Amino acid sequence: MKGMIIFIAVALTVYTSVNWYIHRSVMQMAALSGTWGSVLRWGLLLLILSFPMSRFLYGFPVNPVSNFFIWLGSFWVGIMFYFFFIFLVKDAVRLVNHFAGVIPRSFFTSTPGSQYLILGITGVIAILAVYGTWRSYRPIVNEVHVQLASMQPQSDPIRIAFVSDVHLGAIVGEKRLQKMVSDINALNPDLIVIGGDLLDESASRMVGWEKHLQQLNAPNGVFGVLGNHEYYHDMKGSIQFFRNSGITLLQDQSSILDDKLILLGLEDRPTMGRFSDTIPSVAELMESAKQSTGNEANQLPLIVIHHTPVKLDEAANAGADLQLSGHTHGGQLWPAKMFVKMSYNVVEGLYTLKNGMQLYISPGYGSWGPPMRIGTTPEIALLILEPAH
Repeated sequence: MKGMIIFIAVALTVYTSVNWYIHRSVMQMAALSGTWGSVLRWGLLLLILSFPMSRFLYGFPVNPVSNFFIWLGSFWVGIMFYFFFIFLVKDAVRLVNHFAGVIPRSFFTSTPGSQYLILGITGVIAILAVYGTWRSYRPIVNEVHVQLASMQPQSDPIRIAFVSDVHLGAIVGEKRLQKMVSDINALNPDLIVIGGDLLDESASRMVGWEKHLQQLNAPNGVFGVLGNHEYYHDMKGSIQFFRNSGITLLQDQSSILDDKLILLGLEDRPTMGRFSDTIPSVAELMESAKQSTGNEANQLPLIVIHHTPVKLDEAANAGADLQLSGHTHGGQLWPAKMFVKMSYNVVEGLYTLKNGMQLYISPGYGSWGPPMRIGTTPEIALLILEPAH
């Protein structure tokens, strides 16, 4: 609880500071007075308050007011990101120019110059927002061939439809869920895996949506793990939502599939640490999975499903063949990808790691915060597991 309070306090401090900087920069550059100045000031204030207001309204039943603030606040987060980034670059250029004197200083300080500049910046961000929204609504099917040395040479390929970070809620709604289910079934997968963050809000706001997920069809079943957002919003309700949807939820549990492979689904390690002091190691769980399935000699491929791409060395050292993860969103908004890379050393796609273990990170199907994607594409991954040549 103490950690959550500190996290909220830090997040509010950062959010307030960033928005103060944006508000101050816009007002100075626009240099408007009178009625238009007041309209701009109060309009900015509404945008700034929309995101924290949307977080507050998550606790209420679905209604037009809450949906309005959720949409407005979500868009503002993306717009805020680019205003902050561009203003930082602008002020850095202005600082360098103060000493270099390449650009006339009046361009930054005179009323016509600064007004043209803020109009240009706003126009660029508007174009980015429109493109990013268009991109986020057009997921692709990404076919990836994964060769596993542990598969018997005569084994048939195994087709896994893998989707992560759907973030169902006001932004990624019921119609998009229906389309996702239809697109997955059209792939005729042998197995379907949900990589966590299926929900973005409390399951109580999505009553009846389970019927769509119940239509997912694969001979070897539908399996899933929890992501951090399932913990944040009514964990018990989220677990029940998975079960009502016909998804076999693996919580530090394993399952053997038709004598073809072993699935080990892990709780989200970084998040689970806030709720429990006793978390078994990945190595312990993998050894238990092998013993419980009679696979002590590593006769079958072992696939780890873990929402966040962490504990990778543990899984590799314990003999995992492949880990499926999400969480990163591929950065979602350029240039955030570089910060994701700094945090996890991986971003999206297929990697070969220690001891030959492979890792596939999905950039996700939906979005968190802004319903925009710039520099990354939402996807359903069709992973085709094949014996290594």
